[in-house]
Amino acid sequence: GTARYLAPEQVEGTAVDGRTDVYALGVVLYEMACGQPPFDAGTDLATAMCHLTQEPEALAERCPDVPPALAAVAHRAMVKDPADRWPTARAMADALVDLADDAVPLVVRDPTPPAGIRPVARRRRRRGTGVAGAVAVVALAGAIAAGLLVRDADPRRRDRAAADGPLAVATVRSFDPLGDQRENDDGAGAAVDGNPATAWATDRYRTRHFGGLKPGVGLVIELETDHPLRELRLLVGATGWAGAVYVADDPPATLDDWGEPAGRVGAGGVDLTVPLGGRRGRAVLLWITDLGDGPGRRRFEVREAAVMGT
Repeated sequence: GTARYLAPEQVEGTAVDGRTDVYALGVVLYEMACGQPPFDAGTDLATAMCHLTQEPEALAERCPDVPPALAAVAHRAMVKDPADRWPTARAMADALVDLADDAVPLVVRDPTPPAGIRPVARRRRRRGTGVAGAVAVVALAGAIAAGLLVRDADPRRRDRAAADGPLAVATVRSFDPLGDQRENDDGAGAAVDGNPATAWATDRYRTRHFGGLKPGVGLVIELETDHPLRELRLLVGATGWAGAVYVADDPPATLDDWGEPAGRVGAGGVDLTVPLGGRRGRAVLLWITDLGDGPGRRRFEVREAAVMGT
């Protein structure tokens, strides 16, 4: 479930199978070989979107010491379409074993220690052991991968993961107290469905300031319980936008009743985090006052919103 290792079908919310684990295993192999994952965009939401929309940088180009044959195994595992990946974790492991049998060295460096460092005697290793060692780890991971979708050996680990993730949402709806009281309410759930490919969107307006019709529009997220809140994480469809985030015990009917904002956004980007300073509450309002940059008739999209507790 870690965003760094999500397969595209997990980000989209479509069907998953063993090939989903093959994708994650390919990301692990890429990171083992290069020391860096293929995607790390700074936040979980942005990293997940990279898996859905971007191709990983060629491993052999990013890290020239990696043998092309090893890079090819990793890249086939990370193909966007599951039908074009290794069909099973076992097939991927077999390819890695064949690579180890070919005894391709991973990296050859000058073994002379820096000045002032006393050499330490090391047990001699057969040529190719570096690849074989990596293969052994990945083959073991491949054997485990076949069951990742159906079991977890330690349920306490699941509980800890849930505690570290977004707070549970009870309801989500638009907030349009100065308009017609509704702004695409039917699509509000798309803002918190865990799928960045879907979005809640406002109506379209002639200008970035709502055509002069009203000062803003918002989205209210009601949590299952009140909680001290650390931040609101957002993935949106505009740049240069502005707004504020409010916190309350229960969602008021008017903007004034929300009180002072817990956080503000000015000239925001598509992926950002709004600190909430530990403000305690059960309802969070994202209030948009500037729809941001873009040609023609404008609207604002919230592709994902996640409230994080302290």
